[in-house]
Amino acid sequence: MSESKQITLSIPEVLAITPKASGWRVLPDGQRIWIHATAKIELTAILFGGATVGAYATVGDDATVGAYATVGAYATVGAYATVGDDATVGAYATVGDGATVGDDGSAKTESEQT
Repeated sequence: MSESKQITLSIPEVLAITPKASGWRVLPDGQRIWIHATAKIELTAILFGGATVGAYATVGDDATVGAYATVGAYATVGAYATVGDDATVGAYATVGDGATVGDDGSAKTESEQT
């Protein structure tokens, strides 16, 4: 039997899997992410399996969207910001540069994360 290997893909590789259209992207390791066709995701952003990015949402440079997290329509996740696992950024909301919305729904700025 062959060993299974964890696969990490960059955003350009994820977007190359299917044409630019709304829908699930099924990654080679079986994980899926949902990206709306109008969403803007910077090339250095990281999205984990089960993440959802809505219409006209923006995910900034080096931002992280955790497993099963949701970024709502027109929402913005700033550069170096983190949306934790299972967290939700509602429609039109903004997570500022370097801020974190935690797994438990709490929000912290970079200076509060000690």
